[in-house]
Amino acid sequence: MTVFSRRKFLKSSIVASSLPLAASKAMAEVKVQDSPAIEAGPIGKPSAPIVIKTRRDFTPDVYRCVCWNHTPMTIAPETLTAIDASRAEFLQFLKAHPELNIYGVNIHSGDWAKKRLSKDELNSYLRQGLNTGVSFGDPLPDRIVRGIVMARLVGMVSGNSASSSGLTKHICKMLDNPVQPKVPREGQGGAGEVCPLGILFDNIPREIELGVKEPMTLINGHPTATSLCLDGYLRSVGTIKLCEEIFALAADGLQAPDEHFSAQLEACWDDPTKFAVSRHFAV
Repeated sequence: MTVFSRRKFLKSSIVASSLPLAASKAMAEVKVQDSPAIEAGPIGKPSAPIVIKTRRDFTPDVYRCVCWNHTPMTIAPETLTAIDASRAEFLQFLKAHPELNIYGVNIHSGDWAKKRLSKDELNSYLRQGLNTGVSFGDPLPDRIVRGIVMARLVGMVSGNSASSSGLTKHICKMLDNPVQPKVPREGQGGAGEVCPLGILFDNIPREIELGVKEPMTLINGHPTATSLCLDGYLRSVGTIKLCEEIFALAADGLQAPDEHFSAQLEACWDDPTKFAVSRHFAV
């Protein structure tokens, strides 16, 4: 009879003092599911450079490689060409419809959204810093900030943001920096994610000339939430594996009968996650 093998963990090196180390090791060993683009390597060890062609290439494994392991990432040349084509279509649309008021493009943003931008106001708007909020507290972990940068690129690569290839490459280049800007995790009292994104990308207008709409491309959307969710998901992968081992030790310590964990009970459980646990630790 196939049973749940708990006693093998009695010889395990997992003890209370080594749990954080064990969790890190577990996260490094577990392969993220449903991510065919690339297989993540051990934590802290960069893998081969990653070339992004479409938004579908932004998978959890790619996120882990780039944001945790600092693996280099670039945008494919043909993708950059398509990005510029999408922006050209947007600019043609603006030229064909001068009567339209488009938020953050030809009208002000925020409380001044009803006011049309003059030519001088638009030039000033495109060159001013993007940090307009007040934030404080400890900074977000560097890997989270790198994740925000990478998530920001998703809409840019797809062409939906109408940004230029120049800005796209510039944002992607930020991932080459060993340390990202400090983004406070508290005091985010602005609308949406304007505060954290404004701090993260504040210097961009001083580093590269922005075009119409591109300031809004940088500070609107939800790349911060995306990065936090993905980080939690990847961290939980190793945590679940470690918890399985800890609960196995606890079950053995309580001298629970092996039959309670038998694979023969799968028909009663009707739960694929319980099947996976039973088969993973079966003898």
